Amino acid sequence: MGYAKEALRLLLGFGFVRLGLERISARTFKSNERSIGLLDSLGFSKEAHGKDGSRSDEIEYSISKENFQYP
Repeated sequence: MGYAKEALRLLLGFGFVRLGLERISARTFKSNERSIGLLDSLGFSKEAHGKDGSRSDEIEYSISKENFQYP
């Protein structure tokens, strides 16, 4: 129904516009295809696989302010 996408889009807008953040990161499990699809659809880029103390079954994504499509 798109609730997660709309909620995440609003949170990203708040972070970039109101808080002045330049980059936002997210982590998900490799097996969580829906989360991966959601992050991809909003413009997140894959950054790492289980590095920097994270679990080996996690993927880290990030999005920069200039790559975010404002609603």
